[in-house]
Amino acid sequence: MADITAREGYVVFAIDLFNGNVATTIKQAQANYQNTPNNETIPKMKAAVKYLRNLTNVNSNKIGSLGWCYGGGQSFQLGINDDIQATVIYYGQVSTDKAILKKMKQPVLGLFGVEDTSIQVKDIRDFERILKEQGTNVNITIYEGAGHAFSNPTNTQAFRKEQAIDAWNKTLGFLELNLKGK
Repeated sequence: MADITAREGYVVFAIDLFNGNVATTIKQAQANYQNTPNNETIPKMKAAVKYLRNLTNVNSNKIGSLGWCYGGGQSFQLGINDDIQATVIYYGQVSTDKAILKKMKQPVLGLFGVEDTSIQVKDIRDFERILKEQGTNVNITIYEGAGHAFSNPTNTQAFRKEQAIDAWNKTLGFLELNLKGK
């Protein structure tokens, strides 16, 4: 997805949060994220943002984050821990704590599935409501007939082509509006 996003004209930094430990099974992937707390990932992501801001081919005032599943949750974490201009969350963990969400000022795009058993629709709607109440520009889509990992074509059980295409088109429009504009 980093390569696909880069082909859309963005400078992309795909960060390794697991110190080179590449998972080849679901069990290994779960071990990676369970053994990597936010107090380790957030400094790495903030360092990546700092690095990007110093590149001559990057507008330092147009930095965003994008992630799926665990990466969606990490995109959210970066959004509440750094001054970025756009946050995209594909079925990642979010918060409904007003004190935490107060830190999120940048536009947010959230893409979720109604059948996701790990992220409750009520929590997503509360997340959206709180952001709107505080004046944060937020656009949430919760797809019917889709669950967790609906946009992952390698997960043949979860993948939903129609929803994945719609979500990607929404993502590209959101990034265009928030990162390529003035």
